[in-house]
Amino acid sequence: MKYRGGLFFLLLCVAALPAAAADHLKLGLVKVANSGGTYIAVEKGYFAAEGIDPEIVFFEGGGVPIAVAVVSGDIDIGETATSGSLFSLAGQGALKIVGGETREARTFHNFGLFASNKGWENGLRAYTDLPGHSLAIPQIGSSAHYRLSLLAQKFGFDIKQVRLIAVQSIPNVLSTIKGGQADGTINAGTQMVPMVDAGDAKLIGWLADEVRYQSAITFTSTKMTNERGDLLRRFLSALHKGFKDYHDAFTAPDETRQDGPTADAIIAIISKYTGESPERTRLSIAYAPPDGGLAFADIVRQVDWFKSQGMLKPEVDGNAIIDKRYATDLPVR
Repeated sequence: MKYRGGLFFLLLCVAALPAAAADHLKLGLVKVANSGGTYIAVEKGYFAAEGIDPEIVFFEGGGVPIAVAVVSGDIDIGETATSGSLFSLAGQGALKIVGGETREARTFHNFGLFASNKGWENGLRAYTDLPGHSLAIPQIGSSAHYRLSLLAQKFGFDIKQVRLIAVQSIPNVLSTIKGGQADGTINAGTQMVPMVDAGDAKLIGWLADEVRYQSAITFTSTKMTNERGDLLRRFLSALHKGFKDYHDAFTAPDETRQDGPTADAIIAIISKYTGESPERTRLSIAYAPPDGGLAFADIVRQVDWFKSQGMLKPEVDGNAIIDKRYATDLPVR
């Protein structure tokens, strides 16, 4: 009886111990459907199951301000599009890319070329019409700048023939297009489809029909990769579960777009975070591999292009900014 009583007392003491506090992580994102894997991981408790308390912090300017916020310590992890500034900070040793997210893939609608009504009237109606027109982008060296370079290569025009208007944030891009101060923009469908529906812009084409590249990545501070590896691996495990659900909801066995039985439920989760209707959300779903794979060679290609434009120092090594302890190579197809 004494033994049983002692055991009962011990169990009571264990039960009375406070639960271990979850690790709080601030995640920097843009409010777009592309980050669906993260929204799903929050809503389905994948982060909680890994002992992580996630806080999503939305940014308006895309990759540049998110990268700066990671370096400053204002957020812990960034999930956004690639950019020259992000690569520059990584080249200085402040950041490491630890995984991939969305990418341009056939039949998916991620980023598109859109014309303002004024641009449409002035003849911007196809990719080949870009020379001689203006594009609103968040920053010089942003992901939109790089996307334009891919179109220039594909359609054989000089990127310098397109006038870039850097307006510093995505909301400013939208107002610039609506006001007709630029002929067009290369932007995410999440932001632009509502403008098209409202008659304030025209869709020219989806980039995934023309080019392939790694459009969004997961990155963090070099300090976290070296000092908090267990936490980072738990974070990535949860994130990848979210992106697997995202992938499976919208992807056929041949990796083309096909909405499956879970698509409606996943779209409802994404819409909750982006604030867009399920109907609009369905129109701008990006492709994401199910395991967070990152196209190593494509990151190197992007870094090389930014160096060729004088936006990165020659010594920045595209391979070295990827932390291969965490990232898995998955080439662009």
